[in-house]
Order: sequence, then structure tokens, then C-alpha cells
Amino acid sequence: MNRLSFLKPAAIAFLMISTNSFSADGVVEINQACALNGCYPGDAPGFPVFIQQPGSYRLTGNLDLSGTPDTTGVQISSPFVTLDLNGFEVAGPKVCTGSGSTLDCGGVDDGAGVLIEADARAVVVRNGTVRNMGTEGIWSFADGTTIENIRAMHNARNGLRGQSNTLVTDCVAIENFDDGFDFGAGSVIRGTTALGNGNDGIEINGSNGVVDGTSSRGNGNRGYNLSHSSKFSRSTSSNNPSTDTCGGGICTSARRYYLTTSTHQGDEPLSACVSGFHMASIWEMSNPGDLSYDTLLGQTQGDTGSGPPTGLLVRGWARNGQQNGGSSCVNWTSNSGDTGPVYQLVQRTDLNNPAQKISPWESELRNCGEFWPVWCVED
Repeated sequence: MNRLSFLKPAAIAFLMISTNSFSADGVVEINQACALNGCYPGDAPGFPVFIQQPGSYRLTGNLDLSGTPDTTGVQISSPFVTLDLNGFEVAGPKVCTGSGSTLDCGGVDDGAGVLIEADARAVVVRNGTVRNMGTEGIWSFADGTTIENIRAMHNARNGLRGQSNTLVTDCVAIENFDDGFDFGAGSVIRGTTALGNGNDGIEINGSNGVVDGTSSRGNGNRGYNLSHSSKFSRSTSSNNPSTDTCGGGICTSARRYYLTTSTHQGDEPLSACVSGFHMASIWEMSNPGDLSYDTLLGQTQGDTGSGPPTGLLVRGWARNGQQNGGSSCVNWTSNSGDTGPVYQLVQRTDLNNPAQKISPWESELRNCGEFWPVWCVED
């Protein structure tokens, strides 16, 4: 879809806001009547309402686009804009039925509830509803958007969608045809709910995202689809048919670790772990009960369940914290003539033996030319 199809001819006019567009507190007011007649000089009659100057804008009534399909409600081209929906809604003509995997919105058209252009950085949209639009409820092409207290429902693509470094707080996305929330690298999503969306509940495309205090339930695919090095905490997932993924592995609030399925000589462990993980020090894994084993990234056994593999045949390289020398494959640069430690988890059953109360790990030195898996822990 070409987002330029949202434009109307008068959009190129330079906006000079007239004094009668301001409320008593200096905020520019937008409502259905002014949208149909032009809210200020430079904004031609009809939708979308164009915001082309920095400042504070506020809805004073609902924007009803039910009779104007393929049209955006509000389009923002300026940075440093705050748009307060003020408890009102931007509502389009789409009709969606079903929920999750059965959701049907009759196909994607044009028109977002609020569209933010690429140069419009540091825009804030808050406090209202965007629903039944032909594409996204809110669609930001700019980095650094803030979206607060928004309800997005029955939109024909994503509920809320944006680029990198977006801050999304206290929002709800219900039964949007694609994802509930779909954002780029470095985005932070907090205190949100994704319910019954057609694809994923919450997705972050790119590194270093944060998902905290969220709920994702009854979506058509995954509850969470997060990239490597994204952080996931205090969040719940239920009734989503596909396995949630965080960096290609499981989603958990605890720090993750795993044993690689590939084997490596002593000069390779430092680069053996996937992005967002590093070769573990045994001290980082000294208490496995504080960690979460990533069964999607790591080795498993028949009775592993959600825990790590154990036993003398399940060993891997790990740092031991000792000084450079033959006991660490010369700081993991050597694959011959030196030794390094491999570690395995063992089951402790004789608790009357003091030696068995110290650590669940056992180790031995192996030749650096041997091939062993690598223990990896989350950054």
C-alpha cells in the first residue's frame, strides 16, 4: 500500500493556525465539524485532518470515518506534536467478525486512524480509541513515538504499529486482523493487553526491545514474538496456539541459559552463542534455580521438560575465572596443546554427603582440540 494515497491536494499548503482554533488553554481543537470544513488554514475540508506544525492538539468529539472508506483520520507531518484523543474515538468503516485465528475483517484497505510521517519524531498520541480502520489503528513511520492509553480494536491490519524506539504504555489491542502491537528495535511496551488478534499479540522487530507487565491471550499465532536481546518480564501468555519466541528461544522473566546443540573446539566458544547471549562463566550459572533454561535454543533430552539436560554425557565448555594458561584453552584462542574446563549438571541425591551440597556442577579438563558444546547465558 502506498501511504501517499492518504494525502489530499491541500496537504502541501503551509499551516498557519488561526486564533479561533485554540481553546482557552492554547490547545488546538479538532472535531468532526471542523474536519469536514477544515480545522484551520491549510487544512482542506474533509479527512484526513493534517497537523503540520508543532504543538498540542485535542479532540473535542469523535471523528467518524464510517462513510469515507480508504481514508485516514489524522495525519501528522511535524515533530513535537502531542495529540490527545481526550477520551474520544477515531472510527472507520471496517467490520470484523470472529477472534484470534477465526478473525475476519474483509481484507485490507487504505486509511489509518492516526498516521505519523517519517519526519514527525517525538510525537505523542494518547487517551482514546482507534477502531475499524482499513489498515492500522495508529501507524507511525517515525522513530521515537510515544503512545499512551490507547484502545485499538477491529482494525484491518495491526492495532498499533511503529518504528524503532517507540514507547507504548497502558494500551489495549483487541481483535485486530494482524498483530496487536508491532514495533521496531529498542521499543518499550509496558502495561499492555493483547487479546484475540489474528496473528501475534506483541511483536518487536529488532534488538534491545523491552516488554514488561503485559498480557497476551487468545491471539491467532503467538502471544509474543520478540527478537534477540529483547527483555521480557512480569508478563503472561495464554491460549495462543504457537510457541512464544524471545530471540528465537523461550520467553521468560528469568535470565536464560542453554547448552548449544553444535560442538566446538577450544578456540571457538566465544562466538558460539546466538545474539543476546555469551559464553557463560560457571559463576553465572552457579545456581541454576535462579535461571531459566532455553529449551528452544539449547539441547534437550527425553525427560528434560522445561529444565536443562543433565548427566556425565552432557558437557560443555564454560569459563572458570582462572588466570590465563592451559586451563582455559589460552583464553579460548587455542585448539591444540592446551586444556579447558567442561561442565555438566549432575543430580544430587545423597544429601547426607557434604560434598554433594556445594554445587550441582561437576567439571573436568579436556584437550582444546576436542569438540564440545558451549554453555551460553543471556547478556
